[in-house]
Amino acid sequence: MSQRSFGSPATTRVRRRILTVFARCVVPVALLAGCGITPDSEPRALPPDLTGPARDRNPENDPGNVPSSIFMQAGESRRLVPVSREVAALSVEDIAKATLVKPTPAEVTAGISTAIPPNTTLLSGSVRADGVIAINLSKEFAQVDGSSRTTAVGQIVLGVGAQFEPDRQFSFLIAGEGARISTAGGTKSRVTPCDFKDALAEAAQLESEVREQTDLVALAEQNNSLRTRCPTHTTG
Repeated sequence: MSQRSFGSPATTRVRRRILTVFARCVVPVALLAGCGITPDSEPRALPPDLTGPARDRNPENDPGNVPSSIFMQAGESRRLVPVSREVAALSVEDIAKATLVKPTPAEVTAGISTAIPPNTTLLSGSVRADGVIAINLSKEFAQVDGSSRTTAVGQIVLGVGAQFEPDRQFSFLIAGEGARISTAGGTKSRVTPCDFKDALAEAAQLESEVREQTDLVALAEQNNSLRTRCPTHTTG
């Protein structure tokens, strides 16, 4: 009697793999049918939020792709100018976080800086039920006071406030403790973008290097909005 040949060991391993893959495919289909779920006749793409990587909301690592403007101080006058950024969303939290990030090397070379102390982080930022925007900053923010703190607060208020009416009120906290802000209208526990209209730079007064880094359209829009919609004197 002749002996049947079943092929080489390599051929046997390939056949076993084919059978294993087939079993893996058949079992899930059988389970789906038993549960009353009918497999799709055509493949469907999964939603991006299920297949894509989780978004890192740190602006320094993954800023997002929504164009926005934040405010920095320019030159010796330290007047505030808007510079372009991309954020995850036009929200209180995302714009405030972007403002806390240090200027880019090109901005620094042009003479643009920030009054916000290094390593300051946003503990929380939201619109409260009464409409006031509450900004809670880490203890590092306490390193500035007086006019420097006013400028630092103005950077955040003007950037976030551009999404709201000019009279929208802001409340600032440092590590959960309420902070008072010195403005032209006096020391206040709540401020609005109108309190910083005189802190904005005029485009015509900017040096050419600063102009190249400044969002001139946003600067013109902000100046026009605050001049026409803010009272001459603010109280709080």
